[in-house]
Amino acid sequence: RNLLERAPLEALARSAGVSPAFLYGIAAFEAESCHLGFTTGCPALAVHTDDGPRLAYNHDFPGAFTSTLRVRRSQPSDGLASVAVTYPVLLGAIAGVNERGLAVCLNQGYATDLKRLRPGLFTTHWVQACLDGCDSVTAAIELLRGARFANGGIITLMDERDAAAV
Repeated sequence: RNLLERAPLEALARSAGVSPAFLYGIAAFEAESCHLGFTTGCPALAVHTDDGPRLAYNHDFPGAFTSTLRVRRSQPSDGLASVAVTYPVLLGAIAGVNERGLAVCLNQGYATDLKRLRPGLFTTHWVQACLDGCDSVTAAIELLRGARFANGGIITLMDERDAAAV
């Protein structure tokens, strides 16, 4: 699936009753978040238990955003089903797990090495791409190693085979 296609964003805009330009504007917040320099964070913990792997995540984002978080179920025609936490206007995800047992979460990061206006996708898009197309931590790492990011972040991965990576 091509994350650069306009069709998914245009469909989201239609269903929300807003213009695609409005969604691009909201998405700009994610691009600028790597330049804020704030020190709050979203802790993630990958642990191995007797009952199997567990990925714990706490979304410590500004309180004004808390009431807008949503749980979204995705069933792409050419990918894996997943359940994710996101905001209604994002195509990407903050955290989720797919039908193959891959769990993914992100922490927005203050990045000092990113250049504005360079080509890349938001970290939330890459999280969703992992959920849609990867069946293991190994596959997600392979996808992310070739990724071009538009903003900073830390992605935590864990799969049902107890593999984990950050």
